[in-house]
Formats: sequence, structure tokens, C-alpha cells
Amino acid sequence: MTKNKSNTNDYFNCMSYLSQYWPEECENSKVWQENRWLLKCYIEVAKILNKDKQAGKGFQALEISTGPTLAPLIPFLELLDSIQLSDYSPTNRKILRTIDINYWKKYIVAVLKLENKKKNSTSVKRRLALLDNFRKQKILDVDIKAEKPFPDLVNYEKFNLFIMHFVADSITENKREYYDILKKVLKMLNPSNHLIMSSLIDCKTWDDGVSKYPSPKLSIKEIETFLLKNNFDIKFAKQSHIEHGVGLDGGMGVILAQKKASI
Repeated sequence: MTKNKSNTNDYFNCMSYLSQYWPEECENSKVWQENRWLLKCYIEVAKILNKDKQAGKGFQALEISTGPTLAPLIPFLELLDSIQLSDYSPTNRKILRTIDINYWKKYIVAVLKLENKKKNSTSVKRRLALLDNFRKQKILDVDIKAEKPFPDLVNYEKFNLFIMHFVADSITENKREYYDILKKVLKMLNPSNHLIMSSLIDCKTWDDGVSKYPSPKLSIKEIETFLLKNNFDIKFAKQSHIEHGVGLDGGMGVILAQKKASI
């Protein structure tokens, strides 16, 4: 997640957000129903992307505003040749770099279970090592509302997979603001590049366990329509049946889109 750089404070309470939405005790938490649904969607998306991987196309990913959590990356770890993490918040960037990597171990076990794969010590250690290696790379500063979102990144062409988990939808009050930000992101992609996006759906507010924040009450159909109008194909789109998630007055959706090849 990110914010407008009008001051130097974090947009939300990072540790409270982490403990509310991605607690270490994943399957025993009150938010597991929502996270289980999200992770299952990411697994389905990973299967679609794996077809490109098998065709010899490796993935170099850019995650825009990672937040303090690494769990959403777990289903994609073995598809990625590399990933560049980023966040506006210095606190989030510090959490990503310094949190005990074993914090995410139970999420790896849960994902392997959802994938119907063996969750032995070797498979768990492998993904834990991949996750640890990716988070040890430099984590970039990003301000998605700025004219130049990445001060230290000028070349988007080296990436062919772009990832946003609850970003533009969590920092905008109205749809005009949301679409302005999303359009800016879409311009980063080259033809045939993929975009994975999780979004708050039918949601006016969300909270970090301490404070409330606005969301523009988007429908998943509105997001799909905007992507289609901007020359993207929809490869996957699903909305959660959970109408009011933990910390939300609405639900969630996951989309995989691919920019159409130039004619």
C-alpha cells in the first residue's frame, strides 16, 4: 500500500495492519477465511501463468507497494526469476527486510496444502529460502500518486509481470482518483505483460485495527471494463462471496490481466 507524500508519516499503522490481516498464526486466525480465499485465487492465477513459464518465458516481477506482508507472493515463488519489491512506507520496507522469515512458514505450509502438494520439510524450506532471497534485495521507495512513482527506477521494460495487492483501491476516496492511478500503472506495462491485482470490492471503508480509511466502492465489473478499454485481456477474475471481511465493509476481488500485443 502507499499514500500521497504530503507528510512523512506512514499511511497506516503497519504493525497493526500486519497483525490484523496477516497474523503469524494464519489458519487459526479470524481472518483465515478471507486469506484462504485470496491464496486459492493466487494459486489459480499461478497455474495460468505457469503455462507461459513452461513455454520458456521467465517472469521478472515488479510488486507495486508490497506493504508489510510477503504471504501473497508464496504461490508465485517458483514461477519467478526475480522480483523487485517496493513500498512508500519506510516502516513497511523495514518489516519486509527484518522480520524473521519463519513468520511466513505457516503460510507456506498452508499454501502447499491448498495446492495439494507434499508439505514436507524440503518443500517448505525451499519456498522459505526463495522468499528470504527475494526480500533481501533492495526494496524500492514508491509513491503511486506521484508523477514519477519510482524515484530510483526508470526502466520498466525489464519487467513482464506487475503485481498490486490492495493498492489504488485502499488510498483513494473516489473512482476518478482510482482510475487515474490505475491508468498510470497500466502505462508501465509493455504488450504481453501480465498484471495481477487484488482489490477491495463494494467497499467504502477499511481499517488497520486502529484507524479507518476510504475506498471508492468499486465493483469487479467496473475494474474489468476499465482494463478492457485500456487494451487488456482478462485472464482471470473472481469476487469473494464474503460480503464483509475482517476490517472491511465490503469484499475482495482478484484479477489477472494481460496487455494485448501491438498490432
